[in-house]
Amino acid sequence: MSQLLALEWDQREARVAIATSRGRRVTIQDAFSVDLRPATSTDDHNADPPDVGKKIDAALAARRLARATTLVAVGRPGIELRRLSLPACPEDELPEMVRFQAIREFTTVGEEWPIDFLPLASDDETHQVLAAAIAPELVDSITQTCQTAGQRPRRLTLRPFAAASLLRRSSQPVTARIRLLVDLLTEEADLTVMLDDQVVFPRTVRLPGEPGSSQQQTALVQEIRRTMAAAQNQLGGRRVEHVFICGKGDEHAALAAKIEEEFCLSVSLFDPFAVVESSLRLTQEPPLHAGRFAPLLGMILDETDRSAGHAIDFLNPRRSREAATPRRRLAIIGGVAAVAVLLLLVSIWWMLGAANNEIAALENQLKLQKPNVTAAVADIQRAEKIQAWLDRDANWLEELREVSQNAPPAEQLMLRKMVCASHRQGGVVSVDGVVSGASITKQMSSNLRNPRHVIVPVEEGVLRGEPLAGIYRWQFVWKVIVLNDREFQASENSDTNPKK
Repeated sequence: MSQLLALEWDQREARVAIATSRGRRVTIQDAFSVDLRPATSTDDHNADPPDVGKKIDAALAARRLARATTLVAVGRPGIELRRLSLPACPEDELPEMVRFQAIREFTTVGEEWPIDFLPLASDDETHQVLAAAIAPELVDSITQTCQTAGQRPRRLTLRPFAAASLLRRSSQPVTARIRLLVDLLTEEADLTVMLDDQVVFPRTVRLPGEPGSSQQQTALVQEIRRTMAAAQNQLGGRRVEHVFICGKGDEHAALAAKIEEEFCLSVSLFDPFAVVESSLRLTQEPPLHAGRFAPLLGMILDETDRSAGHAIDFLNPRRSREAATPRRRLAIIGGVAAVAVLLLLVSIWWMLGAANNEIAALENQLKLQKPNVTAAVADIQRAEKIQAWLDRDANWLEELREVSQNAPPAEQLMLRKMVCASHRQGGVVSVDGVVSGASITKQMSSNLRNPRHVIVPVEEGVLRGEPLAGIYRWQFVWKVIVLNDREFQASENSDTNPKK
């Protein structure tokens, strides 16, 4: 029987869950919070920050808990998280390509940053992944806190992913494909958008006021509105269909009613402890704010489920098989080379002498350098693939500048929607707008048309039945295909080029 310890903390409190596992059976033995606020008045902003590790250590000692397998959850703030699109490659090369591209695209990530990723979708041409990176300083701080508490962290996971994993394991009815999971903590709330069983848009917001206050609920509703809008844009216009709130009781029921009224959506309360097996004492005396423990319970179940595992783990990120065991590979190569040299020296010592010894030494060096050359060639090939992939994209800043300069004034044109996306020829800009007259679209089309732009009208006509019809009488929907450098050069050199 093994013992698991899951914990996380913020400015106000630390949350701890203790579990035991025997085979596939997991039992939550205890779950509690540790107050981290200073003993002085909460209005004293100059008070020293609490020593989190010492307070957790005291709470564990009071419960006579020895060292256990420790799982730590970290919130979204301080984490670099971005969706990456990569060219198709073998699965074993994907970790190195993700790391290479993340260092190029993330704003502050360096070579020493731990980087892990969650595969999203793949086809014959692309890999879509959600990459996450954490600062080494933050990892060191978390490790030091755990060591002060007498523990050594084995996992370091992202809090929203752990809570989403628990929701997937619940018996909640799954009728909606796009769901929003709301995990209300003390001063923060995790807002996690899921497509089917996959996290696609995690967001953490800081809330004003005391926990459970009307001020906090009002701010939370505003942040939910922003999250839904951002997720809708990322999901190609698809909207959140159902909201789940971690927790139970009157406080969460009032929040659920408010969200239903604001967004006209179905809202369900999600009790994290209903998903797991709990000890008799914990069942009789559950923690006061049960919803805050969803990430901890999700981490525990992920740790014991070998088929699934953790979505993101900064202490054990995904690695290529070759990169995972470099010492073993070098040891095998060195051992084989040493045996070969020894046999060679014994068999030809009496006839070749010193000259053959020198040749054997040079051959040995060549064998030792061959893996380095192979690895370097592989890195160059990965870089060339990524560069070729980037060359196929359009220069979006230049295109947006050109659209802005060639657009009519606001009294003649209003853009209702403009979406930029990748295209096999470079990029495509979908434009949905209204103008004061049909002649304005002709003028705008003439201004935008050039050898790099292919304008495809999708829909045009008189605007009817909307309040804007009095000012903007004509609506249009265009697709503008933007040729990248490769496609542009090909069109310039083709026999069908009208310039020739």
